[in-house]
Amino acid sequence: EFVNSNCHHLTHIIGRAAAELYGDISSTYSRGDNFCSSGYYHGVIEATMATLGADEVLEKADNICADLREDQNHSFDLRNCAHGLGHGSMYVLGNELFEALRVCDALADEWERDQCSGGVFMENVNAHDNPGHPSNYLKADQPFYPCAEVKTEYKTQCYARHTEYALEVASQHDTTVQDDFAKVFDLCAKEVEDGMRPACYSGLGHQAAMEASLADTSDE
Repeated sequence: EFVNSNCHHLTHIIGRAAAELYGDISSTYSRGDNFCSSGYYHGVIEATMATLGADEVLEKADNICADLREDQNHSFDLRNCAHGLGHGSMYVLGNELFEALRVCDALADEWERDQCSGGVFMENVNAHDNPGHPSNYLKADQPFYPCAEVKTEYKTQCYARHTEYALEVASQHDTTVQDDFAKVFDLCAKEVEDGMRPACYSGLGHQAAMEASLADTSDE
């Protein structure tokens, strides 16, 4: 059960180890796959960014995925690289969310910036279950914080990703259910700003699909 529920985080670790072993991103990516929501690829970028340090991340961010950008424009690998930049930025910058989003800002391509921000918000939510790497940008009484405060181009990713945290908070308040989708659906309608509710509903649907997939796996 532990491995099933933490598979994505565990494959992050495998990806970090692979990056140290194989070196360049293209070569390391060629040895991975999308198992457990592509955690391997995200870990590769985390390890790559960790070699830069916080002072170099902004300067070099747009070059990290350059090889994949040349060969596979908007490919699945490029998506995972850009998304991994968001994870890696949070990893290197101590979960300082707005600083990590500045790294996404440094990317020239709009699509890559969007994917990067998704990694930032996903890592922010992951911090809820990682006491060794906490975030100051999670509020149980405001589960969609800080989505209203981020740049407009990043709001869709923020609201969609934070549905996972909203579900965790809702289940803490009502221990009779694992995840209270009805309650969070209601939160989407009442607490999310105009124009962003579809992103919230979409994120909630994604969480439902993920849970169904995990349940099918555990039954095998």
